[in-house]
Amino acid sequence: MIALSVSLASDAVTLFDIAPDALLRQSAEIQQKLNLSANQRMLWMQVEGKAGTILLDRQSRREQLLVEVGSRLTAPVELRDLSKKIAAEEDLSLQESRRIRELWLDIDDALDDSQRRIFHLAMLDQMNKIDPAADAARTAAKPANSRDQAQGTRRTSRNLNGSMPRF
Repeated sequence: MIALSVSLASDAVTLFDIAPDALLRQSAEIQQKLNLSANQRMLWMQVEGKAGTILLDRQSRREQLLVEVGSRLTAPVELRDLSKKIAAEEDLSLQESRRIRELWLDIDDALDDSQRRIFHLAMLDQMNKIDPAADAARTAAKPANSRDQAQGTRRTSRNLNGSMPRF
């Protein structure tokens, strides 16, 4: 039962794990559809800047951590020490994800009802871009034993939301 809940939790992908990058990439298009007021545009630009900075910082930290982990794995190393560094990065990423979510919720709060519907449809569009066939194939291909299952979970979580490997 515990293994099942761990497996299910690692496969869960929330909209806000997917949407920040996509919302930033499609920002101009979404803004045009929303027909934002001057105050809303200012808020949007602030959120866009803050979210972009958070995501760039996260990417930079993760690249540095991956280089460090890779170089340390070439020599005898205590995996628990590496695991602590990875766990710290995961904790920080979780806090950042919450902050990004709050930033986008601030945008949602500032929209009128018709703008909010358009914004929600843009987010729904991002959810629909997740390939259900790939998700089903990945789930069906999950290894049976616990060691292989943990390795499969690592690959799955890294591919879906960029999380660090778990030791």
